[in-house]
Amino acid sequence: MAAGGGAGHRPLADAGAGRPVPQATGDLEGDLHFVGGDYTSFDPAAELADRIIAEHGEITDVVASIGGWWQGKALWEVDEQHWQRWLVGLSIAHMAMARAWIPRLPQGGSSLLILGGSAVIPVPGASLMNMEQASLLMMQRVLAAEVGDQRRIGAEVLGAVATRSRNWVDPD
Repeated sequence: MAAGGGAGHRPLADAGAGRPVPQATGDLEGDLHFVGGDYTSFDPAAELADRIIAEHGEITDVVASIGGWWQGKALWEVDEQHWQRWLVGLSIAHMAMARAWIPRLPQGGSSLLILGGSAVIPVPGASLMNMEQASLLMMQRVLAAEVGDQRRIGAEVLGAVATRSRNWVDPD
């Protein structure tokens, strides 16, 4: 099961994944089953998890690639609207998915967070992304410590990712 935007699911489709993918938008080819639903707060995320399991059976692995990119102001210039959307809102969505899925995963199941390099490298002008990603990396570490060997909890920390809202820069 993967949650988030469509771009992160291309490798799943290419690999022939046949699992439900709740997401807001996107169109992918392959054997993915798109499930609409709200995963931005605790109760709706739990209801979505229950519905997915009822419709598709046991889910053994969850990949959360929820979010996007924001950049534009120094930390002391960030207004409350941006703070709520990019720091609080995205953190709640990730926590809602963890809270919904980790207890529903079987012994040995896995949960993987897809994070950006801004979790570990400060990006001037992207303070909210740095703080949100760093908090999610710590969430992954805490969850892994708390579940022990019952389930596998990981994070994949990526470098710069070209998205619709971020221009691609050729490293050469």
